[in-house]
Amino acid sequence: MAGNTRDYFLRQGFLPMGINSFPVFKQFDSGGRQFHELTATVSSIWAFGFDAVYKIIDGYLCSVWFYKSGHVYFVIQPPRSITAAASLSQLLDTLYALAAEAGIPALQLWAVDEGLLADLRQLKAWDVLSEHSEDCSEYVYRTADIIEWNGGVNLNKRNSLKRCFNTPNIVIRPLTRENFPLCFAVEDEWCIHQDCDSCWVFAGCLKDSLKNMAEIFDNSIYDGIALYINGKPMGYAIWEIMDDGAGTKIAYVYFAKSNVTNFNVYLYYMVAKDYLSVAGVEYVNNGYDMGKPGLRTFKKHLSVHELMPKYLCTLIHK
Repeated sequence: MAGNTRDYFLRQGFLPMGINSFPVFKQFDSGGRQFHELTATVSSIWAFGFDAVYKIIDGYLCSVWFYKSGHVYFVIQPPRSITAAASLSQLLDTLYALAAEAGIPALQLWAVDEGLLADLRQLKAWDVLSEHSEDCSEYVYRTADIIEWNGGVNLNKRNSLKRCFNTPNIVIRPLTRENFPLCFAVEDEWCIHQDCDSCWVFAGCLKDSLKNMAEIFDNSIYDGIALYINGKPMGYAIWEIMDDGAGTKIAYVYFAKSNVTNFNVYLYYMVAKDYLSVAGVEYVNNGYDMGKPGLRTFKKHLSVHELMPKYLCTLIHK
């Protein structure tokens, strides 16, 4: 069924998503309080897990995502200049007709932010049913809070940092296209101790997304660090800094991995102190935790944070 539905969209002029679509999606990066999940980077490197397709309709970037559960979700992103797009109501009429023709039982929009949700609820021709889960809400931190880690609640992190700083033969180097392969060495080591099926189940293998990241990695867009201990690659982090157009800078962390206990905290601290604060970055978006207990514990306790709710909206034509 999913294959037939996807084929329908391809016949309607939609194109497969992936690293080849990255330049198109990059034009729609808003640079503001954009969801981590909707950045051009994440959309491009993880599209393979959803057989996603896209098309620009009425000025909007429209993508269709096919989940393993059988659900089909639409994502819409306006251009940077909203005046370049047609009315939201006109776009929804088009998507509604496409969904009906494809045999999709309901028009559902995924990754809707609070601003778009408010706009949808203003439309008189549609009833909008919305829901959201903490599993998909995104963690946003202040860079200064990660650097300071004040108070008793952060005592364990400060102690962990001391142990990290006291570890002999630690070296941090900038990540470049030339030394990017070390990221795969870190992931290979990490995978030895993981349940592959459990890790893969959400959207596919992280190493496949990392291979896509390697293809588009460009130091004019991304920053990264490589962590070595005793000359061996033991961790890395990759992020991108965007400006919201009003002077506020946000860093989107796409990868951060360490094979040494507590050194993930060290990576985030060093990134915040030596790179983000120097670049005047005020906020860090660290994505969502997917409801995974270990990931949730880490992200919740990394620092004081705000959760950005991400809505799934079902639209019913009146």
